[in-house]
Amino acid sequence: MKRARLASPLLLLAFQASAFGRGVSPYLPLTLEPEMEAQIERVLILGDKPVLTRPIPAATVLDALPKACKFDHALCEQVQRYLARYTHTSGLAHASVEGASTNGADTTLANRYGMANKSALAASADIYLQPSDYLL
Repeated sequence: MKRARLASPLLLLAFQASAFGRGVSPYLPLTLEPEMEAQIERVLILGDKPVLTRPIPAATVLDALPKACKFDHALCEQVQRYLARYTHTSGLAHASVEGASTNGADTTLANRYGMANKSALAASADIYLQPSDYLL
């Protein structure tokens, strides 16, 4: 009885890694270019992954790639290059700098987060970081 109590938690700890999912998977756009859509469908067919629903998860295409690469290496390279834009772990989504010159009274501008009309510069940037599949 004592062994069973000790073995149960150890058994659960041993198999916990297989219980984790693969994290968040981006979906491919619904309106793909026709030639890229045909290439992705070809990869899924070669990888024995049926295309049942839209949008197609990028993880499904990534799962089918190793098997499809055995049959058509050039197709694999094209699809991998296309999928690279959806599987970044970090990046810069937007960056801008604005300059202005004004005259008149110094008033606060609407919908500009407290920026006054005498402010000569405004800068903004959006970055993203996903260090692992389990941290967003």
